Amino acid sequence: MDRREFLTGALVTAVAATSAARARAGTRGLPLAAADSAASARDPKLAKAVETALACMETGDACIRHCVDLLGQGDTTLKNCMAGVLDMTAICDGLAKLAGYATTPTPNLRAFANVCADYCRDCSAACKKHADHHAPCKACMESCDACLKACEELAA
Repeated sequence: MDRREFLTGALVTAVAATSAARARAGTRGLPLAAADSAASARDPKLAKAVETALACMETGDACIRHCVDLLGQGDTTLKNCMAGVLDMTAICDGLAKLAGYATTPTPNLRAFANVCADYCRDCSAACKKHADHHAPCKACMESCDACLKACEELAA
């Protein structure tokens, strides 16, 4: 087994384990308030942040799977894209949870939304380079753009 095969296997295993854990969580481990749209709707900015963060995580997972497939074939052109998507999904997971717990935007949540906006902006830029050739990258870019807008509105 060469280094590429080992790294590809490790990435596939990590992505599979993460996806399986999220699937078992049902609502991706979100607090009940995030899963309950009525509770999240107390403040429309919170509801939109939860909705767009979850969409980013979903399209991000598809983009990661696509990148892993290509890496497994020896194509390393999407490695930077995948790195940005991995970071973005982690931050969006946090935003979805925090916004799901909240009943009103707090200063800390607004600050976190600013951070999430930065990660979504970076991810969108990384995916944009491949959007014309790879549908998962385009979908991820579009989700990031929507989440970026929601984060900026929540942070304001």
